[in-house]
Amino acid sequence: MVVRAPWHIPVVASGNIEAYLSSSDGRLSTQRDEARELLFKGFRLYEESEATGYTHPEITLGSLEQNLRCFDYTILADPDHLDDNVMRRFADRSLGPVPLRSVCTWDEERLLKPVLEFYEEAGIEQGDAKLAAVSDFPHGWSNADKKAQNIARIRSLDPEAKYLADIDNVADIAAWMSGDKDRVRQSFAAEAQACVDHGFYMKCIISASIHAHSQHNQAYGSDYFASIYDITTMALEEMHKHGLDGAVKSSTGLGAQPPFHQLVSKDDGAMIVKALPRWMAIRDFNAQNGTSYTCKESGGENDPMHGFVSRALISEILGADASDKMMIGGGPDFRDRTLMLMHKMGDDRINPRRDYGPYKLQHGDVSLLPPHLTGMPRVGECEDPVLPPELRVQNDSESSLNLD
Repeated sequence: MVVRAPWHIPVVASGNIEAYLSSSDGRLSTQRDEARELLFKGFRLYEESEATGYTHPEITLGSLEQNLRCFDYTILADPDHLDDNVMRRFADRSLGPVPLRSVCTWDEERLLKPVLEFYEEAGIEQGDAKLAAVSDFPHGWSNADKKAQNIARIRSLDPEAKYLADIDNVADIAAWMSGDKDRVRQSFAAEAQACVDHGFYMKCIISASIHAHSQHNQAYGSDYFASIYDITTMALEEMHKHGLDGAVKSSTGLGAQPPFHQLVSKDDGAMIVKALPRWMAIRDFNAQNGTSYTCKESGGENDPMHGFVSRALISEILGADASDKMMIGGGPDFRDRTLMLMHKMGDDRINPRRDYGPYKLQHGDVSLLPPHLTGMPRVGECEDPVLPPELRVQNDSESSLNLD
């Protein structure tokens, strides 16, 4: 059975889901079969939304507000292109009309510090605003000691932990792809211990899209599903060993780390087919260890419909405890579109002239920045990799999803 998918339905990144779900050795076969069924359910939710203008009939004001309250409002831009006023406006937007979970950004002096200063000057009480710091961004390849030092330095910005609450740490995907799992585990362990020492909630970013490039994945080749499942499990093992609560996050949403940024200019890691092995690894780990680890969906979450579908599937896979703690990461589009829909549904807290609109032009769509503007060095000449057909992105309206 072949189902035609409109280009905007973010279910898969290519026409053949088997590139993301299949394996030659039968490992994780039960999880892969479940993933195929859940992918179809996700597709059906998007399909049902077509008749109502890309909003599902089961979306309610309550569900929209729930997704805003778990939303990490993210700006991962080159700080040379921003100033303190932009960051202050960004922080102000996070406070209302529906308070968002946090502001999420990276550069300590030029991005994190202005947000902290804004909260202090505005008299925001502890607990009424939260800040998440993306650590070892964008490359993730620092050694374990340096990763721990990064986290300690971030805590020094807010020693009393009044606002800085989360660390979103970028995993060393270059080491993972080269098969150096010991280095990756050491870095997870060091970051987990540093988060315990400095009072942070930890979210581990696994840069989901990179794993699909089989010619660079020396440990797993074309087995995308197992690569994502195993790195997720490893991150959870280290958090659990250190008694640390946390989540596994799909991506930063921006370009991949060198030397992979020529392959992945924008990491759509929250796309359902890419998220399924991560969700299942979290579910299986929780079942085996009595934990309630959760996930953060980032990279492609730019519309309330995406948040609705993600939450629906996460609730089914992870259960109520973990799904209630799930997070969504993204920029102004998700917030704006959610508020617009809430206003349309009659939420009188929202003033269109005040709460969304032209302010976006002040910092643009950060997700469209080229990778080198986030601080990534240009590495060698631009590659033109020859990918197998099943891994080539198809964006036209005739893309096919093989669901049988």
